Amino acid sequence: MIAAIIPLFNGRQFIAEALASVAAQTTQHGELVIVDDGSTDGGAELAAELAPHATIIRQPNAGQSAARNAGAACTTLPLLAFLDQDDVWHPQHLERLAAEFVGRSRLGWAYSNADKLDVAGNVVQHGYQQSHPSTHPKSHPDHYAGQDMHVLPSASLVSRAAFDAAGGFDARLSGYEDDDLFGRIMRAGYGNVYVEEPLLGWRIHSGSSGHSSRMRDSRAVYARKLIESHGGEHALVRVMVSRFLRAYLIDVRTAAKAKSNAELAKARERWAFLLEKHWIGMVSPVLTDWRGAAVMRPILKRCVCPPFPPARENSTSRSAGF
Repeated sequence: MIAAIIPLFNGRQFIAEALASVAAQTTQHGELVIVDDGSTDGGAELAAELAPHATIIRQPNAGQSAARNAGAACTTLPLLAFLDQDDVWHPQHLERLAAEFVGRSRLGWAYSNADKLDVAGNVVQHGYQQSHPSTHPKSHPDHYAGQDMHVLPSASLVSRAAFDAAGGFDARLSGYEDDDLFGRIMRAGYGNVYVEEPLLGWRIHSGSSGHSSRMRDSRAVYARKLIESHGGEHALVRVMVSRFLRAYLIDVRTAAKAKSNAELAKARERWAFLLEKHWIGMVSPVLTDWRGAAVMRPILKRCVCPPFPPARENSTSRSAGF
């Protein structure tokens, strides 16, 4: 019933723990698919040794989104469970999330809270979603237009039908590909369920890409795609523009801290489509020197209205979109 899919790229350091967490599930998966996305560290060979019954797909490096899509394409099982190579499932992960699909034909995905881990696998924050102002479950476009979704693929069990209806992960994205996918699943008419109990160990370490230039580029591509997909919904687009202008100003701050005019130029190019939609675009030429940017960015930040705050909900297991 469930296909467990692990995209692998130079993950030898962590793959044994990830595979052990799959084997320790209280409900067993039907298939295990490991997608070697061009690894060069021997991780794929170790994975094949530790999981001899797994299907191993080998491909040139194409990114995590493409690797997840390749894993999904090689199975016909109705539920897809994605696990990043450095994350670990808690033992009841599959059992708890699979139970949410019983009797719900239009459930797109079920997802849980997560414990944040350090590089050694120690819990440094229990239930990290509780510390973020993001609404769970996702029931309205506001919940992806004005805020990050905070839905981790490793913490999710996804309907094959919903995944296919949405078109899978966007292979162009190496950041925000999860927000993009789950937003498109919502727009395809599927609901979701949130389990507040942490069922995942989400590892954060120096190799994580959350603050990389690649992530910043991907965020801008996602922003443009999201805004264009709601072009006729003016109120919603205003919320998006306000939200992503703050992301632009974060990029400006990063460049100013690095004392890099080249990074400022990259930020302006990255967000040019957005600057055309707001008056800040008229003053952004003054942000071509990092010294001026360091002075002006806090002023401009105060001028950007934040998106309206989301409502908070507190029940242990809840659903949206039915």
